[in-house]
Amino acid sequence: MKKKLPILFAIMRVSLFQFCLAWLCATVAWSSDVRGQELLNQKVSVEFTDWPVERALDQLRKHTGFKFLYNSYTFEPSTKLSVTAKDEPLHAVLDRVLKPLQVTYAVNGKQIILSRLPQRSSYVLPEPRPVLLALPDRVLTGQVRSADDNQPLPGVSILIKGTTQGTASDAEGRYRLSIPDQGTLLVFSYVGYESQEVAVSTQSTLDVVLQSDTKALSEVVVVGYGTVKKSDLTGAVSSISADELRKMPMTTLDQGLQGRAAGVQVTQTDAAPGGTVSIRIRGGTSINNSNEPLYVVDGFPVTAIKSLNPNDIESMEVLKDASATAIYGSRGANGVVIITTKQAKTGQSQFNVEYYTGIQHLIYKIPVLNTAQFVELANEAFSFRNLAKPFPNPEAVTTDTDWQDAIFRPAPISNYQVSFLKGNESTKFTITGNYFNQDGIITNSNFKRFSTRFNLESKINRRLTIGNNLQISYIRNNAVLVNSPGTGSQGVVHTALTAGPYIPIYDQDGNYFVDWQQIGPGLRRDNALSLARETTNTINTGRMLGNFYARYELLPGLSARVSLGTDLQYSKHNLYVPRTTYRGYFPNGIADINTSASINWLNENTLSYVKKVGRHDFNAVAGYTMQQETAESVQARGQGFVNDILGHNDLAAASVLQPAASGAYTWSLQSYLARLNYIFNNKYLFTVSVRADGSSRFGANNKWGVFPSGAVAWRLAEERFIQELGVFDDLKLRASYGITGYQEIPLYRSQASLSSTSTILGDNLAIGFAPNRIPNPDLKWERTGQFDIGTDMAFFKGRLRLTADYYHKKTNDLLFEVQIPWSTGFSTSYQNIGSTENRGYELALGGDIFTGEFKWTVDLNYSQNRNKVLDLGDVDEILGPPAGSSFYSPGSGIIIRRGHPVNSFFGYISDGLFRTQSDLDNAPRHRYMQLGDIRFRDVNQDGAITPDDRTIIGNAQPKFIYGFNNNFSYKNFDLNVFIQGVYGNDVLNLYRVYELESMRGTHNNHIRALDRWSPSNPDAYMPKADQRGQEQFISTRAIEDGSFLRLRNVVLGYNLPSEKLNLPWLRSLRVYLSGQNLFTLTSYTGYDPEVNTHGQNSINQGIDYGAYPRAKTFMVGVNLGL
Repeated sequence: MKKKLPILFAIMRVSLFQFCLAWLCATVAWSSDVRGQELLNQKVSVEFTDWPVERALDQLRKHTGFKFLYNSYTFEPSTKLSVTAKDEPLHAVLDRVLKPLQVTYAVNGKQIILSRLPQRSSYVLPEPRPVLLALPDRVLTGQVRSADDNQPLPGVSILIKGTTQGTASDAEGRYRLSIPDQGTLLVFSYVGYESQEVAVSTQSTLDVVLQSDTKALSEVVVVGYGTVKKSDLTGAVSSISADELRKMPMTTLDQGLQGRAAGVQVTQTDAAPGGTVSIRIRGGTSINNSNEPLYVVDGFPVTAIKSLNPNDIESMEVLKDASATAIYGSRGANGVVIITTKQAKTGQSQFNVEYYTGIQHLIYKIPVLNTAQFVELANEAFSFRNLAKPFPNPEAVTTDTDWQDAIFRPAPISNYQVSFLKGNESTKFTITGNYFNQDGIITNSNFKRFSTRFNLESKINRRLTIGNNLQISYIRNNAVLVNSPGTGSQGVVHTALTAGPYIPIYDQDGNYFVDWQQIGPGLRRDNALSLARETTNTINTGRMLGNFYARYELLPGLSARVSLGTDLQYSKHNLYVPRTTYRGYFPNGIADINTSASINWLNENTLSYVKKVGRHDFNAVAGYTMQQETAESVQARGQGFVNDILGHNDLAAASVLQPAASGAYTWSLQSYLARLNYIFNNKYLFTVSVRADGSSRFGANNKWGVFPSGAVAWRLAEERFIQELGVFDDLKLRASYGITGYQEIPLYRSQASLSSTSTILGDNLAIGFAPNRIPNPDLKWERTGQFDIGTDMAFFKGRLRLTADYYHKKTNDLLFEVQIPWSTGFSTSYQNIGSTENRGYELALGGDIFTGEFKWTVDLNYSQNRNKVLDLGDVDEILGPPAGSSFYSPGSGIIIRRGHPVNSFFGYISDGLFRTQSDLDNAPRHRYMQLGDIRFRDVNQDGAITPDDRTIIGNAQPKFIYGFNNNFSYKNFDLNVFIQGVYGNDVLNLYRVYELESMRGTHNNHIRALDRWSPSNPDAYMPKADQRGQEQFISTRAIEDGSFLRLRNVVLGYNLPSEKLNLPWLRSLRVYLSGQNLFTLTSYTGYDPEVNTHGQNSINQGIDYGAYPRAKTFMVGVNLGL
């Protein structure tokens, strides 16, 4: 440990240096605007003759550092500039060059905005004969602002339609234009914004707000180690903008992917605050290991993003095919999500305050029996077995506890965000602070996140640029026990659903009632409310994720980039189960403390080259990277405390100390990478990439793996024969193939290892070590080969957009624990065997339905994926892990079988009930064969119900998924409606196997128990009441349709016209109302069909057994811009 401390301190010093450097550069940025006017006095020596305007102004930029902004109407097309100056002030040179051309200029920081002076002149219309325009006789003034942030827009072109007469807005977005007295139509245009035509009547002032041109802004997308124009993409990439993310408040960022990208299935497996989210991009490739994607945050690869503040995100790109992901080599098989955080833009100076608050409610309450109904069921069940009735006097049972009402509550949620963005030609920085607080709908559950971010980019000189992306966060998660065996029960939700309603919450003294005496017929159960409120289960996590980089232009088009990043994490998990719970009552309290700390550092070195030679465009990148992570963990436990006052804070007070545990690990990765994009004649596109990874995780004979890819695309829209059709605004065909890998396996599995063991020698405990794993020097990556063919289309001047893809992925060398001969001295070995495939279709459709004052845009995505196991080595099938928990499990519920999907449910086929004596006489042999019992199908026709009658009875994977996003706007109002759905998947509802349909009378049942079999009700759905119960088989009775359509999000907003409020300090003000999960259409009988008790487990998917229910949320928020 001591050897590792210097490394920690060194990395902390680097991060501290980054932070100080960022503040220093920010200070420089504050003063730069003040120096802007002074720089006009700088001396200039320059000489050129008859140069085009663009070339001449670029030459001045190189000599002065000023960037010149102007539009196409500022200079005549044939204008040439000439100047000879030696040690002259810049303002004198500009006056001499621009005044004869009737062009004026204004300084804005490091920008000089050029605009044409208004002048009186006559113009000739082209048809049918010359017409003299009326001379302007009045002046129109106004201001142009952005609809996004209400910021003034400098350099906007304002033109009288049909003429060349116009002007441009100044640095404050203001303009002044002489116009004819009669009706005039003005055209406002600006790069990145939609042009707007406005009719002028008699007013003398006209303010205009320009809308962002979303198509123009999305032209550039982020890919691995660079950016490309969207039109130049040869791979399958989906983009999600900050505007889309802002419309749905989220606990964690991965929730923002749900339903918004074709081919991406997002399942919030645990709806608790800060709960787990499972993501599959084009299906799961691995069987025994994780199928979660790789996240790259500002260039730093990570596997966890819960600590990221969603409000800090500028964009997310989902890389789906091998052409896009192969550049990440051994970590790209499951897809890659590139996350870019916000950075200020040149000329931007903003201070933003964002706040929302709301309330959350349980969406659906599972109907169970009340006390009177339960008492009747219990007495009937026990009487059927000739046992004494547990409630001989039903009228005396007056307690009627609704345990769901006891644990569920309306829960507040709130978010506070402040951000400051400022940028000029040389320096841009962003500072944000965020506090997010979400109480869960189960009492005592809570998630709090504190975060701050500092992003900086500073241009030191014309060649050198440095930058920093730094986030510091702290999470405090108070998690109630669900899906957890830590209490000896299944958890709070399970307990609330199955506890008898006759059991009180409190005893006669007002203390929590603990069922240690086993009152009534029920099994001993925890008090659900005490388990939720009194148990301490907190997870505190601190994280610092920072990346410092420097970029240097070696030659025109050739630049080098070096980055050094660190990801420091510390986590502490405190668990204390008090004696006020059933589990803690007998051992007199249970304490468990876990701590872990990790250091992950990354160094990347890349060369980028961009060159255009005639009709040939080249864009290349090559690099070398190194990454390493070191971590340690410690666990201490104890039980038998005098009281619960100190909880987990005094383990020394425990009378029974359990063995402590500790561990450590290190892994490292070295990589070489390269990619070349080549475009010929702006029509034919080619991309090749390769990455070589050397990983410490794999065997000595397979330390290095090579992952190549290639892609081609044809821009048909550039071909004359397509243009002559007059149908397509854009048409591109794409095809790609590549190989990616998966390396995130348990560490040291290729090596032999020892484990500690103990035995009694004489009267003493002897501790030693023994081999526990056989080495495998041939262990290597899972390799996924993927073929993709797709098309991108646009129609009706870009108002209708379509992207479609077909893909086929095949994964070989799957990593499995394989049975080996006992003669080796071991039972299993980690080996590469087997293969799977995924194939599917994706469709993304976007349209601008209305584009006038009332706007309506839609985005629809549809995806279907078919997964199949191709090979399992020497076996044809493998049973999955237990479907339940340590508290109860009916065995495996999943089978992995050759020729079938990975997540196939395995069990018996339920064939109704034994309703008549004829049913019994003709049924296969079975131990439970009485009228009213559940009957099962004899699949193998051997005359008996045995384990051989189990078969595939369902599939957790959906037939297709979809999302439908609608954006409406009218004047200052905007409305977003987002619908998301899944179709064709099954859910294994384990409650129906053991508890809610048991009919035993020992724990509560679903309200369907009222429709139970009896001689007078032979057509009932539920079996008879019987204290013996039914077979605890996983069968089709527990398999339910998990399809759903959900109204995921609705946001109604209003942008106050701040310019009319006469508040010079107010830039923008927006208020909005939001609702999440407002409506769900499903036939599932549990809390929610979007569930998985086993979280991100790759095999056990679609299983519901005690998961945290989803909430319906209503919120109000305000965004303030200063």
